Amino acid sequence: MQTKLEKQILDETKGLPENALDEVLHFIQFVKLKWQQKKTLNFSDNLTAGLGTLESEEWLHLESEMKDYKKIFPHAK
Repeated sequence: MQTKLEKQILDETKGLPENALDEVLHFIQFVKLKWQQKKTLNFSDNLTAGLGTLESEEWLHLESEMKDYKKIFPHAK
């Protein structure tokens, strides 16, 4: 189903010569690429932040597990 804006875009392009339609198509492709790259960057940033949080949580867990490791696992001198 077309939105009002999509219909308006189609209406505005009616009657344009072929070379003008080609320009419109290139602009649309440019805008789509820009939005796809933006989504990729956001995903990448979110992934990096999530991994950083995971790493911090892992260190906290490891530290709490190994708090008294010298008492639990004494080694011979």
